[in-house]
Amino acid sequence: MGLECREVNILKKEDMDDFLNVTDSLYDKNYDVFDKEEIKTLIEGMHTFSLCNYVWAFCIYKDSKPVGRFALTSYFGAILSLDRIVYIGFVECINDEETFKFLLTKASEFAVEHYFKRIIGPVDISFWVRYRLKVNNFADIPYTGEPYNLPYYYDHFLKSGYEVIETYTTSFYKSFEKGYTNKKLEKRYRDFINKGYVIRKFNEKNFNMGIREIYHLITKLYKNFPIYKEIAEEDFCEYFGKLRTVLNFDMVKMAYYNDEPVGFFIAIPNYNNLTYHIDNFLNVLKILFRKKFTKEYVFLYMGVEEEHRGLGSAIVYNVVKELEGKGITSIGSLVHANKASKCYDNRYIYKRNKYVLLSKNIDNILYF
Repeated sequence: MGLECREVNILKKEDMDDFLNVTDSLYDKNYDVFDKEEIKTLIEGMHTFSLCNYVWAFCIYKDSKPVGRFALTSYFGAILSLDRIVYIGFVECINDEETFKFLLTKASEFAVEHYFKRIIGPVDISFWVRYRLKVNNFADIPYTGEPYNLPYYYDHFLKSGYEVIETYTTSFYKSFEKGYTNKKLEKRYRDFINKGYVIRKFNEKNFNMGIREIYHLITKLYKNFPIYKEIAEEDFCEYFGKLRTVLNFDMVKMAYYNDEPVGFFIAIPNYNNLTYHIDNFLNVLKILFRKKFTKEYVFLYMGVEEEHRGLGSAIVYNVVKELEGKGITSIGSLVHANKASKCYDNRYIYKRNKYVLLSKNIDNILYF
């Protein structure tokens, strides 16, 4: 029967199962970073972030067997905008050039038929869920929050006419020995403290208030990021409130000036892919163990208001002093390649991962 592309009927269990289970035969269990329950709610339009977008999901079949998948996401009003962008995500496929080309061609055909002019991806529904494509160091077990994919995806995207529009890096740091010094960071820290800035650990007792402070900062600081879409405060608090159970609050920092929040930093123990599979009780026990006996932290988010430039270095110094002498390694996750914060201290970096965001113009493509 050859290759076939079918749109997923969310009311049919068989269709949803085919879409969700494509990854089962592609990834070893240590590399499985897919929370099927969350993906299901995203595709069905039942997720916290489903209120402002529309999703079309597709499965690719080869000889009646599901071998690939993708989803296209449009934000309400996109078709009326000048750029008419649609986002491609949840792209998974066997390593077969004909099949992968067929998948991406079908995505383009659908986008053209619906009057979109540009495809950007990978974006799994939302900026807030997962985006970017990994392009190196695939043997490493994914860290928590890492967008992981198979090594051949990048090449197939490029062959299908996609171009890199953004590049990101993740830096891996050795542990900071007792007595660690960095005169530049220390001076920056002292200068800000002397000016009246306060950097303190996140107050778990006031978690609900703190998460709202972060929301107001992050929506202001991240608004110019590629593919960023603002979400409601209550939706943000509901989604990111789940972090409460896996955070070590010593590694969540807030910076204040004149009692106003002006910066934040969030790190999480590296649980690898355990947090995507909490339906397994053994994984829950492993999460609790790693939370208590953390050997590595992932630096997930950091932001500082523009008028307080340089404060980020002061926050980083405070964080590093927290880790000093404990034998704990750290991961500076998914920093835009042009941002200075990609290098907290070059001397301690032992490896870097690279990720990209891709785009394809389709306004001049005709399919017959």
